Amino acid sequence: MKRKNPQVIAFKRRRTGRTNYRKRLKLLISKKTRIVIRTSNKNIYVQIVNFNPKGDKIVTATSSFALKKLGWEYSPSNICAAYLTGLLAGKKAKEKELTECIADLGLKRVSKGNKMFAVMKGLKDSGINILVDEKMLPNNDRVLGKHIITYAEKLKTNQLYEKKFSEYAKNNIAIDQIAKKVEELKIKIIGK
Repeated sequence: MKRKNPQVIAFKRRRTGRTNYRKRLKLLISKKTRIVIRTSNKNIYVQIVNFNPKGDKIVTATSSFALKKLGWEYSPSNICAAYLTGLLAGKKAKEKELTECIADLGLKRVSKGNKMFAVMKGLKDSGINILVDEKMLPNNDRVLGKHIITYAEKLKTNQLYEKKFSEYAKNNIAIDQIAKKVEELKIKIIGK
């Protein structure tokens, strides 16, 4: 009688699509500190992590909600907030005497100039050495939110403006001041 091969069951995190173990192994073999960047529709999370066989050790962590304490009134999930969160994470990393990290983007799809690369641009501007192709980073106009300003001006002639920017209108927040606010917070965070 022929015996069947036993069925091999993959790890649960692999089955549920939460971990790519090949990618993780390559990151761990480098033995460098990792910058873990995770984005959601409402927030951006940045953690600086060291590998430990008993479980990863988080050196420092920050999220875009921390920007509200510094005076950020705009969305905590746009590219401007991602850049400022990267600056804040870089400042915390410098306090822990970290100078070099590699990016751990998880299972997110990578596209040129997205929020994850805005975080990396913020880390680079704060003085952290991170390996990333300069072409993938967003340009300064997007980091300053000028694309948001032009989009809002385009919608002002339309009825969609009240719908898209209702929170800002309700709280009397001027959208055309977002670039000024980014520069102001950048100076506040890194002190230049």
